[in-house]
Amino acid sequence: METHQCRVSIGVPVYNGERFLAGALESLVNQTFTDLEIVISDNASTDRTSEICTEFAARDSRIRYHRSAVNRGAGWNHNNVVNLSTGKYFKWACHDDVCAPTLISRCVEVLESDASVVVAYAMTSIIDENGALIENPYKRRLQDYSPSPSRRFRELMWYEHQCFPIYGLIRADVLKNRTPLLGCHIGGDNVLLARLALLGRFHEVPEFLFFNRDHGMRSTRALPARLLESRRRLAPIVAWRPASDWWDTSKKGKPDLPYLTMFWEYFNSIAPAHLSLAERCACYAYLVPWLGKYGTRIGTDLIVAADLLAAPLLRKLPKAETHG
Repeated sequence: METHQCRVSIGVPVYNGERFLAGALESLVNQTFTDLEIVISDNASTDRTSEICTEFAARDSRIRYHRSAVNRGAGWNHNNVVNLSTGKYFKWACHDDVCAPTLISRCVEVLESDASVVVAYAMTSIIDENGALIENPYKRRLQDYSPSPSRRFRELMWYEHQCFPIYGLIRADVLKNRTPLLGCHIGGDNVLLARLALLGRFHEVPEFLFFNRDHGMRSTRALPARLLESRRRLAPIVAWRPASDWWDTSKKGKPDLPYLTMFWEYFNSIAPAHLSLAERCACYAYLVPWLGKYGTRIGTDLIVAADLLAAPLLRKLPKAETHG
């Protein structure tokens, strides 16, 4: 007897998400499109996350709950749900976001009707911690539907955006077999979207069906506070970016060069794509102004990395005597 392969897999990476997790899962189990599975990867949460997930899994057989014994970082957790998934299409879902009931069905319609589309996603509304709509500061609409791979690559790479398409519905075979998944580094979602843009068009469903929650404990707000830790003396002064061990806990205390890493990953994403010579050359050419745009941040990376490497040596130096 053959095992049924669901058409859609929804991956929910979570760590200490008790406050909003139940609402997020409710919005997923109540999708009008029902041929789906929900794969939860719990990154060693210490709150009620495990209890909430177990309760939902007990009442809905489409939910599979996996718990890591140790926290391995947000990057690993996001990729773990992809590796555990079995569907034809895949979607990441954050524990604090909400999806309208028709989100999956509308995205499936797009992917089933147009083979040139690799990512289908809906328009996004921003909600606060109580679910009330708030103004979306992100006004620019991505031009990610161009028939030109190089133009799509430039769009996803050049402009600073909130990566909402990463929470769209993605062709699983493309994601798993033609990308290295989400990079465990700052900007990993930007790089992955640029890689996907080289492989096919994006399509935005013209309906507000995805609700991104803005609250005080979300990663983009909580992470800068980590820089107050003493392990980086210069980071609070010159850099706001999170420590690399948030993405990969094995990198704790190690220097990282996030913007150089992003550049290298953008560069490496071009060669594997099936592009014409003109399109390939255009992609490489777009990297030159990117270096100019982010040169200051690359310099900051070097300063912070040097500071991290020098700190242990400086602590060993004898302290100068003071007289007074």
